[in-house]
Amino acid sequence: MKTEELKEIGLNDEQIAAVFKLRGKEVEDYNQLKNNFETLKTENENFKNQVASANEQIEAFKDMDIESIKASAEEYKNKYEQAQIKAKEDMDNITLNNAIDLGLVNAGSRNLKAAKALLDIDSLKDSKNLNDDLKAQIEGLKESDSYLFKTEEEPKQRSMGKSGSIGEKELKDMTYEEMLEANKKGIL
Repeated sequence: MKTEELKEIGLNDEQIAAVFKLRGKEVEDYNQLKNNFETLKTENENFKNQVASANEQIEAFKDMDIESIKASAEEYKNKYEQAQIKAKEDMDNITLNNAIDLGLVNAGSRNLKAAKALLDIDSLKDSKNLNDDLKAQIEGLKESDSYLFKTEEEPKQRSMGKSGSIGEKELKDMTYEEMLEANKKGIL
């Protein structure tokens, strides 16, 4: 519709303006309805896709063996618990071995492996007071197998000094080369 067409019908400018105003409102309402329709159409497609996806999931669930899934979950739970128990046992063994080694070193053991073999490890594992029980076992070993431990009355070993002369020097203060040289000469 054009202004000239409305003038030919015999409408004046005010009437033409009113017609265009009404027509503009109709066009605006139409565009709003068209937008609403497109929105509803898109939502409808989305809902259809969601329903189709849900139906596929439901079909997939029908094929699943729920009992085997439960069994698998229980199996993994048991494996996890066993791994936790094993890790705790390993940590307890490491702690026990380190405590025993440290106790034997502090007691002056000459041979950790030999002294450790004579300890009652099982009773130490179950001990409520590891330090006291270990100390008691080491004291018992010192009495029964004293050769496994250094005594405080042992003479200091003679070794080669850095100048090449024989002097009083403890083994712990010697370098590796000095120990080799002393060993070759039969001093160690």
